[in-house]
Amino acid sequence: MKCCLKALRVQDKGALHTHTHTHTHLISEKQNESGRSMVEMLGMLAIVGLLSVVGIAGIGSALTAHKANTIVNEVNRRATILAADKNFGAGFTPNETFENDTGYTIACANIEDSDLFSCTVEGVSQEVCEKVLGLGWKMPSSTLPAGCSATNDMVFTFNKELDGSGRKCSEETPCPNPNASCTNGVCVDPAPKTCNNDNPTNPCGDECQVCNAANNKCENACVQKKYLQSNGNQWIDTNWGSSDGFKAQLLIKTTSLQSSNKVILGSCDTNGQARNFLLYRPAPNMAVGMGGHHCGNKSIQAETLYNVEFSTILSNSYLTLNGSKTQCTGVGNQTLSSNDIRIFNVQYAGHIFAGQVYWVKLYNRVGNLVRDFIPVVSPEESKCSGKPAMYDKVTKGLFCNQGSGNFTTD
Repeated sequence: MKCCLKALRVQDKGALHTHTHTHTHLISEKQNESGRSMVEMLGMLAIVGLLSVVGIAGIGSALTAHKANTIVNEVNRRATILAADKNFGAGFTPNETFENDTGYTIACANIEDSDLFSCTVEGVSQEVCEKVLGLGWKMPSSTLPAGCSATNDMVFTFNKELDGSGRKCSEETPCPNPNASCTNGVCVDPAPKTCNNDNPTNPCGDECQVCNAANNKCENACVQKKYLQSNGNQWIDTNWGSSDGFKAQLLIKTTSLQSSNKVILGSCDTNGQARNFLLYRPAPNMAVGMGGHHCGNKSIQAETLYNVEFSTILSNSYLTLNGSKTQCTGVGNQTLSSNDIRIFNVQYAGHIFAGQVYWVKLYNRVGNLVRDFIPVVSPEESKCSGKPAMYDKVTKGLFCNQGSGNFTTD
């Protein structure tokens, strides 16, 4: 009996040991299983986070593309309707805002005296604007802006054919017709005038136009250029002067640094006195000359564009160079020349400026625009004989080279 009990106890201990070992093993397995689950969970969370970021970015990009395509589709639809209008060019005045589902205000309008019209989309974000430009849409004659800012009013200009044609223009690329306007980046020619046959020497009243005998209409015969360049021998007489002083605005380029004083624009007497001009000095700098007085003396560099405004009016004389203004002081009473103002030169020999002039505007003492010069190649049959010259948009006249040789242009 004792033997049996002892054996039973031994067996129970074995069973207990086995149970304890098994229980410990199960706990260990569960601990390992819990450990793997945590690592896997963290990994999954990281993957989900990454996919969320990528997904959100993808959704944003898709929404931007959708908005850009919607704008193009809606403007395309409106342009097609407007171009087919039977009253185009006459009663065609689509000055209205169209209902649409783009979320933007879209307004279209005829461009006066032309076969062009434009549609403006207001308040376009930079991302959508850049996406629209990136689509390479060919139907508009021009799309503005060319570069996008934070918020943009995008202007699409079309011709009646919707073929994307039309002469492009900008400050760097002027319209060939000097009387054309650069509207939304496209040249818009004025409506042709009927020839005045009572004035056979100038039937169009414009020296840049000729009369087409076939239809008795005036046609442009000049070609506008970017600039006139003098090598130090060519100059223009404006046929206007003022002993009361004048104000001028001009865009010029100094092509090289010169070793002596040169006059860019103005007049004086034959002794170089009674100064009334804008002077280049070999410091190098620019200055305004009035009588025997100079002021300004702003430093300049070669091969540089300068947007210049200056005044020789004694009560308010100044020089502004690329937005930086210097007011003249201590001018006093000065005698100013009444001789004609010249471009590139004055009446005192040896002072012709060598450089480029892009345009010139002259104003009298009370602020009236008296000359508005732009560079052109003149018609062959004109008084300038097909040579580069200045065309004045105020008098509608050509102003030829008064020096030797010929101006060069772009």
